[in-house]
Amino acid sequence: LARWLPDRYRGPATLAAGALLVGSVTVLVVGGLRWQMVPVVAAAAVAAPFALVPMVRRRTGRTPWRARWWLALPGSAVCAALVASGPVSAWALPVPEFPEPSGRFPVGTQVLEFSTRPEGAGRDHEGRTLVTQLWYPAGRSAPDAPRMPYLGRTEAESRTVSKALAGYAGVPGFLLDGLPRARSHAVPGAPAAREGGRLPVVLFSPGLGGVRTQNTAWAEELASHGYVVAAVDHPYDSAAVVLR
Repeated sequence: LARWLPDRYRGPATLAAGALLVGSVTVLVVGGLRWQMVPVVAAAAVAAPFALVPMVRRRTGRTPWRARWWLALPGSAVCAALVASGPVSAWALPVPEFPEPSGRFPVGTQVLEFSTRPEGAGRDHEGRTLVTQLWYPAGRSAPDAPRMPYLGRTEAESRTVSKALAGYAGVPGFLLDGLPRARSHAVPGAPAAREGGRLPVVLFSPGLGGVRTQNTAWAEELASHGYVVAAVDHPYDSAAVVLR
């Protein structure tokens, strides 16, 4: 891109490209690999030699080399598109952030597995295991208590569910790589609140390939106001059901 700038701006533009490359690599190392950063790093890595060589030649007193316009124009357009695709795709497919529950109770969560009687229609008449997640009003937890991942009990389970949801929707799995990184507000295994007596229970049953955690924000909001929310995964219907 510096090819099209006046001479006095090419040096700062080259330094900015180098800073972009270093910053992008730092983000990848610290925050983990996200596909949105790959085109930015690729564009900076490809463009850096073309920007640095003329600057070095100029500093050493040699005639700066400049690419032909018919080569520089499409190259500049491709680099600009790659750099722009990073923030645009990160904006379009971010790591989800859930709204803070508005109720007076903190929220706890627990995942349970129930094995039912043998099913006549199942494979080898095996029993069906039902995975159920509870959100409930909880007592106070430490501020640094770990929060429940969005799509599962662990990040590995979250990745499995994320890939399954992508497959169900017919899109590449890497497009939803932000989902396994998301954390809810609920504390796993938090002690239940001692006040309130008997609590109303709301059952959430997803359909069309849905999973128990898909309405996490809604479940946490209800739990913060004194409800117990029980959500189930449907074996053979949910996009993925991960058993212990």
